[in-house]
Amino acid sequence: MKKVIFCALLGSLVLISCRKKIERDVDLASNAGPLHCQDNLFNEDEIGTDCGGVDCAACVENAAPCTNPNNKVYLFLGPVAQLKSVTSTEVTENSGTWTYTAYTGGGTINYLRLIFSSKPNVSTTYTGVTGTSFIESNEVDIVYSDVSNGDRIGSGSVYVTYTSGVYNMSSCDYSFHEWGQTTPSSTQWFNVSFN
Repeated sequence: MKKVIFCALLGSLVLISCRKKIERDVDLASNAGPLHCQDNLFNEDEIGTDCGGVDCAACVENAAPCTNPNNKVYLFLGPVAQLKSVTSTEVTENSGTWTYTAYTGGGTINYLRLIFSSKPNVSTTYTGVTGTSFIESNEVDIVYSDVSNGDRIGSGSVYVTYTSGVYNMSSCDYSFHEWGQTTPSSTQWFNVSFN
C-alpha cells in the first residue's frame, strides 16, 4: 500500500513538474513573438534576422563607426576630391535583387548605385564589391557613375540602418577608383538615406 501511495505521489509530482516546464517553455516562446521571429531566417517583414518589423523585437543595428554628413558622396574624380550632394533616390526590387540609386545632380546621369542580392539586413556589415557575376548575401555591388569623369569602382565596408521606413547606407572609408587604376590614398566615403 505504501509503495502504491508513494508511486502515485511521485507520478503526480512528475506530471506537475512536466506540466510546469511545458507552460514555462510556451511562455518563453510567446514572449519572443511569432515563430518567424525565432527561426534564424531573415523573412516576413523583418529588417534583420529575427528582429524588427511589426512582430519581432527591435534589432541591434550595425551602424557605421563614423559620422559623415547625410546624403553626400565624397570621392576623387580625376585628381580632385569632390563632395557630391544627393538630389534624389530610387529603390527598386526585381526578382529578389534590391537596387538603391542615389542621383548626384545632372538629372539621372551621375549616381551612386548599390545592388544587394536580397533585402538589406541591418544586422550585417556588407563588403562592397564591383563587377561580380554573383553577389553573396554579405556583399553589395557598388559603382559610382559620372558621365564626365568615368565610372568609379571600389571596395570597403558598408553599413545599413533602418528608421521609420528609411534605409541609410554608409561607408567610412570606401576605395573608389577608376577601372584599372589604383585607389587614392585619401579617405573617401558616402552616407545616403533611401525612402
